[in-house]
Amino acid sequence: MPSRRCRPAGEDFHFYALRKPGLHATMVGLGCDLLPGLHHPDMQFNLDALEVGAAVLALSVARISGALEEAGR
Repeated sequence: MPSRRCRPAGEDFHFYALRKPGLHATMVGLGCDLLPGLHHPDMQFNLDALEVGAAVLALSVARISGALEEAGR
């Protein structure tokens, strides 16, 4: 029976919080038609998805920054 233990694979984000317990870290995945799959040596993706992903991240940063300013941090 396979283990149900969390396996971070090759993603470094998992290790940030282990090294700095108070640090909140996340990884955001962007659907972009990956073929044949993530981390595959011949991986290809839809380049148009980069523009959408960059906009999502920029908006997230702007909203978080505004919320922190309102909270006085």
